[in-house]
Amino acid sequence: MKQRQGSAPARRLVLQSPRQAKAAAHGAYANGVGAMVAGQKATAAAFYESAISLDPAHGEAHHGLAVLAAQDGRPAEALSLLERTIALLPDHAEARANLCVLLSRTGRHAEAIASGRKAVAIKPSYAGGHAKLAGAYDVAGDDEAAIAAYRTAIALSPKSSDVHFLLAEVLRRVGRLDDAFQACRDGLAIDPKRPEGHNTLGILYQQSGYTKEAFEAYFQAVTLKPDYALAHINLCAVLCKIARFKEAEVSGHIATRLLPDSSAASINHAMALRYTGRLPEAIEAYRRALAIDPQRGELLIDIANTRQYICDWSGLEAEQDLAARVSYRVGKPVSPFSILTSSPSPVDHLDCARVWASALTLEPLEDLADPPRSSEPRRLRVGYLSADFYQHATTTLIAELLELHDRSRFELFGYSIGHNDGSAMRQRIAGSFDKFVDLRTEGDRQAARLIKRDRLDILIDLKGYTDGARTQILAHRPAPVQVNYLGYPGTMGASFIDYIVADPVVAPFEHAAHFDERIVHLPHCYQPNDNRRAIAAVPSRAECGLPEDGFVFCCFNNPYKFTSQIFAVWMRLLRDAPKSVLWLFQPNTYVADNLRGEATAAGVDAGRIVFAPLVPSQHHIARMTLADLFLDTLPVNAHTTASEALWAGLPVLTCLGDAFVSRVAASLLDAVGLPDLATTSLAGYEALALALAHDGPRLAALKARLLANRATSPLFDTARYTRNFEAALVHMAGLDADGRPPESFAVKEP
Repeated sequence: MKQRQGSAPARRLVLQSPRQAKAAAHGAYANGVGAMVAGQKATAAAFYESAISLDPAHGEAHHGLAVLAAQDGRPAEALSLLERTIALLPDHAEARANLCVLLSRTGRHAEAIASGRKAVAIKPSYAGGHAKLAGAYDVAGDDEAAIAAYRTAIALSPKSSDVHFLLAEVLRRVGRLDDAFQACRDGLAIDPKRPEGHNTLGILYQQSGYTKEAFEAYFQAVTLKPDYALAHINLCAVLCKIARFKEAEVSGHIATRLLPDSSAASINHAMALRYTGRLPEAIEAYRRALAIDPQRGELLIDIANTRQYICDWSGLEAEQDLAARVSYRVGKPVSPFSILTSSPSPVDHLDCARVWASALTLEPLEDLADPPRSSEPRRLRVGYLSADFYQHATTTLIAELLELHDRSRFELFGYSIGHNDGSAMRQRIAGSFDKFVDLRTEGDRQAARLIKRDRLDILIDLKGYTDGARTQILAHRPAPVQVNYLGYPGTMGASFIDYIVADPVVAPFEHAAHFDERIVHLPHCYQPNDNRRAIAAVPSRAECGLPEDGFVFCCFNNPYKFTSQIFAVWMRLLRDAPKSVLWLFQPNTYVADNLRGEATAAGVDAGRIVFAPLVPSQHHIARMTLADLFLDTLPVNAHTTASEALWAGLPVLTCLGDAFVSRVAASLLDAVGLPDLATTSLAGYEALALALAHDGPRLAALKARLLANRATSPLFDTARYTRNFEAALVHMAGLDADGRPPESFAVKEP
């Protein structure tokens, strides 16, 4: 018994010998590795700690604990353990590679890169080391070094799908989209069920303008992983792009639920809510996004803009001013269209457009050389690019111009980037071109290639920065002369747009400093019109909810153009013209509620505001004949709506501003022979409106003059307009053919 009792301590003494302690530590470490493989992190940590207690110099065990600490979100502890590992094992490539990752995450970029380089120098065949070094280069902003390191990692381990996807992302960011597509497809060939790969592919498609393919890729990503928040964020955006707004709202809701602290999720959800008409909820979603990311000052523009759509004006001017100061005025891209209603300044319009245009990729199609100029006479080739070749206001204006083009001198190409509504207008427009091409499913670069192959002399953009624009197509420079026309009332601030078609009222030559394009003056009004535009049977006032004998002021502009200042003028007019009413267009219920509240606050019976629903164009024009005077808005005038009112025989009263967008109605009035209805101040506007409301004979004389001029004035003489427009095109093409740069000019009628 005594011998046995004495033998146990002897055995324990043997176990404490350095050799056996190291062996036991190694066994514990091996058990830890096995537990890690089995996913048993707590057990693995216990084994690693046991190994270190047995052998404090066991570097591999320190490394194992470092990996666990990093996985569990304890970076400081992981960093300390990795440094201890390297002190014990200076040639431990994996530890140095992992240290590279941690240093990179904490912003210590130079140290991270040095550690990654050391790792691959120790073990050049270590694919993971090259991939982690590439990640450090990526975070540090050295894109070319990141690409090279990712390619080395792929060469060493071609079956690592993750590295292919990471490479694709860097290539996408530097604009090498063809290579990025290939890298992404290589990754998906290895792992076709990888949702992250499909999301990356969707981003590539979306950036390239392939909206349908982007949707399919994002949809595949969320099908494979229904709780994939990033893919839902992207899917929400692309669903908005293809007008599937209800589905976009669902994806946006899922994204915000999964990532409540993501500003991108809230922004896209807000966009979907806005499109589905849930505007107050959209405003709240934008505000959540701003609270998450206060540096996104441009979100204030979105908030203010959405508030304008429901006529929510409380504190709006201060919010708009702040939005300008923290967004485009400090170089942050904001859609130029979104500021037209908030700023009357053409300087702001130009600055905002330049910032927006600078974010586009200026990438001429160098793989398609310019065709040699033919010495043989041929028709001038003119292309029109638009998303609105259907029943749309812009198309309504331009339809007859296209039909009246002189086909012996002009060959017309229509490039549609919008949907086909199957309407009679769509058929009419498609039939007015010599060649009509649907580019909706083509990416931006491919669309530009297809346009360039048509060897145009001039490409006319009918969208500018309005909804559905694909300005990137023009940034590829598919035509030698590119023109901003009709769709966007202001400069595009882009080096790849040569001309803007205007007139002496909307853009006098002395305003040239506000435009990056060269200004082309048509003799009368820049806006074309279709004098075949139909007018339906006129309803009765009672059918429209109007009084039979009261004076009817009306404004059928979209209410986002209304401001508190212009509405205050209208309320004073109602007070000073007791039997009058104000007839307004109502696109949503919030507008009616808010404007009735504003009327009551101004001391006006809210019942004196009559709201009109959306109706087809011919019925809309017909009902305008019931009104007595159309009251225009400022700083954004009526454009198509003003010409429709004049076509209906309804006088339009406007106030001239400083920018293109606030001078359109004055141009229309000048061209129809009613320049006296264009005032130069809101005080003059108010005084003239009130005078006309109280002077029936004067108003009747104006209406008679309008009806007489409608048949003879330049505004509705489409054939005359077409000849002048064609003269402008010929002069533009002639300057280019002579090798001369674009220059401003005015078309002179023969």
